[in-house]
Amino acid sequence: MKCFVITTGNEERMDYVSKNLDERGVNFEFFYSKTLEELDEYMKENKVEEKSFRFRIKAIMTGEVGCFDSHFRLWKKCLELGEPILVIEDNIEFVKGVDFKAVTFSQDAKNAGIVSFAENSLVYDYQSYYKTHKLKERALFPTICYVISPRVAKMLVRMVNKFDYVVPVDKFLAIPGLSRCYSYISPVGVARRRDVSSIANKKRGKKSNNPIHLIYRLINIIKYR
Repeated sequence: MKCFVITTGNEERMDYVSKNLDERGVNFEFFYSKTLEELDEYMKENKVEEKSFRFRIKAIMTGEVGCFDSHFRLWKKCLELGEPILVIEDNIEFVKGVDFKAVTFSQDAKNAGIVSFAENSLVYDYQSYYKTHKLKERALFPTICYVISPRVAKMLVRMVNKFDYVVPVDKFLAIPGLSRCYSYISPVGVARRRDVSSIANKKRGKKSNNPIHLIYRLINIIKYR
């Protein structure tokens, strides 16, 4: 299975990932995010902020679009390859004591389509996957380390082409009505996020109390929940 590591080019993170994946015998490629200038241009041309107000009260931020765009381009890469891939973000921290090679990434991708292997604080029945949107805690799909199959990638690409980047990618993957697929979290956690500072967290999106946006949000909450 091919492994891709999403990075903004942060050398410290890249060195950490390289060292740890090399130690685990994992072949991988770095996959670079677009620049802020490229993302700002895309957002203006495609009126992404305006689209996002139809789904959330705060506009989606440039960093969130950048994160989503990197995952989206890897879903298209999965389609091109015609096989499951492993996606990792560069602010990953590997859980000690877990045999990376013993994790059945390929089989899990075939069985469930898209499965996160992020460490989770919930108490699990260690025999089954968990649907992200069924979790009692705030339902977000952990994108730090996951596998995806071409079958699911095809549907996700289709839905992003339909809606654009209207919510952050972790939220998009946790809403079956929006993504048209179920995402899962494995009871086997191999990684966690190293820190919360990222390109997606540098500023806050502006709010919209426009009545038209409010009506759209209410409709979309019901339609795509």
